[in-house]
Amino acid sequence: MRLYAGEPVAGPWRAVRVAQVLDLLGRPRVLAWAEWQAAEDPFQAVNRPWERAGLVVSGAPQVPHDPHRELVVAHRWA
Repeated sequence: MRLYAGEPVAGPWRAVRVAQVLDLLGRPRVLAWAEWQAAEDPFQAVNRPWERAGLVVSGAPQVPHDPHRELVVAHRWA
């Protein structure tokens, strides 16, 4: 089974992810991550790896839930 861990190319999760990386790793790492992400986005847009995955894991559900006690299960991305 193929696993895709991430989110589609665009989404409101991006600002949250930048804030998380900044808190965890600091500004120099955020700049490196942003450089990597700038190259990753076009790859994701062209290859759409989540469409071939048997299981997609996303860390940014938009459904209200308690992340300590609940798991959000969603339909596949279109």
